[in-house]
Order: sequence, then structure tokens, then C-alpha cells
Amino acid sequence: KNEPKFKEKNSLFKYGNYNRYYGYRNPDDEDNRLKVLAERTDLFYGKDVLDIGCNIGHVTFSVARDFGAKSVVGMDIDRKLINIARKNVQYYINDTAQSSSHLSSNYHFKDYTSRSHNDPNHDIIESFPMSLPLLYGPINLAGMTISGRFPYNISFVQVSKA
Repeated sequence: KNEPKFKEKNSLFKYGNYNRYYGYRNPDDEDNRLKVLAERTDLFYGKDVLDIGCNIGHVTFSVARDFGAKSVVGMDIDRKLINIARKNVQYYINDTAQSSSHLSSNYHFKDYTSRSHNDPNHDIIESFPMSLPLLYGPINLAGMTISGRFPYNISFVQVSKA
């Protein structure tokens, strides 16, 4: 292989795998990749999507949350970037809640305290502490009726380069 030569300190990033790679290249611009993808949401709606080289997951999250993908797996060779992507789920959940909820307004999230539920105006999604999926990424819970919806339709995997 004739790979380009990199200074030792930069050799770790020869694959473009540094935090916010596209944000670094275009710091004040909206991501043009998302503009183009938004014109063809039919490519993603209801489909299983693989995002190779996902970096910190910006595009991965948008496809999972905004384009109706059935499932999205983001993968990257850099473990640190994957860990950041997994933690970024909190930002995207909060952003979704603040802008326009993609869950029915009939849902009310709460920390698990008991199985009793007396409010007929809300369906309750009960789980163990909400902090766990926010800290460690979505957790697929048995019996959850919203699987396949954001943030339960997204996962991140670190892979080794060949």
C-alpha cells in the first residue's frame, strides 16, 4: 500500500476520524450533507441504515430522528468518537423535546417508582432511571411499544480497521 505520510502526532487522524470533522471544516455552516439527505427521506423511511465512519454521530442521529429510519447503526474506527456519539444521545433527545416532539404528546416520561398509574390523559413509559439511557445510550426494554422510534432505533459500534 502507498499510504500518504503523516507526522507522527497526526497519524492517528489520517482517516479523518477526529472530533467534529465536518464541523471543523465548516464551522459556521449548516451541514450540507443533511440538506441533501433531507431531500430524499424516502431512502431512509422504514429502512435499516448503516452509517460507516459516523464520527460523533451527527448524521446518524439526524437519520434516526428526522428521517424515520427503522434502525440506524453508526460505526467508526475510533473508540473515543463512538463513546462521544453514545453520550450525544442526551443532546438529541433534549433537542427533540424542545423543538417538536416525535413522540405522541400522549406520552409522559418518568422515573420508575411504581406500576400504579391513575392519569387517563397520559400513557406511561415506565423504565428504570431515565439517567441510564441518557448516560449510556438507549436501552432496549422488553415490552416497550415504541421500539423502532428515536432514540430506540439507534446504536453505535466501534470497529477495527482492516
